[in-house]
Amino acid sequence: MFASKTASSLAVPSVVPSVVPLAVPLKWNNSIFIPVIDFSLTKNQIKEIMEKNFGKVSRIDFASFNSDNGSGRRVFIHFAQWYNTDYAKKVRKSIETNGFYDMAIPLCKNSKYTTRLLINKNPVPETEQTIQQVASNVDFMAEKIRIQEEEIEGLKQYCENLLFHFKSMELKMNSLLQKEKDEVIDDTMGEMDILEL
Repeated sequence: MFASKTASSLAVPSVVPSVVPLAVPLKWNNSIFIPVIDFSLTKNQIKEIMEKNFGKVSRIDFASFNSDNGSGRRVFIHFAQWYNTDYAKKVRKSIETNGFYDMAIPLCKNSKYTTRLLINKNPVPETEQTIQQVASNVDFMAEKIRIQEEEIEGLKQYCENLLFHFKSMELKMNSLLQKEKDEVIDDTMGEMDILEL
């Protein structure tokens, strides 16, 4: 149901809840959090909805959860740019002032009318790796490759042993078959000698 909708069919009317503003407004960081979304939604569908209404998306991160209250999936949406439209400004102000904004698009089966947008309080920054991180990753991958190469060598040796045993059994079987043929021929020759007498 949710995955088949497109951003064009999910235009967001402005819905600002009447709530008590936060004592201290939240600091805006171009990253929002949706506590629960439907598993059928893809990153592309979410990106389409967000870019139609709020701003240019740079990255979307999914996080699954499993608790006593149930299981599901959360989404963190990181924006490269927040639009300067009246609607986008209103949503941002509501999130900063009230702590959330209820968007009139259900992105979860349990929420038939709205989806709650919150500020992402701990966004994972987009960073370049330092040379030390790259070196550490190279060491890690080198170790994995070494282990895999050892496993491959072990499998090769195992296959060679199997082939050797197969060839040995084949030689023994051929030898037994030849011996049996020779005995049949000897028996037949013996019978022919008896008949000639």
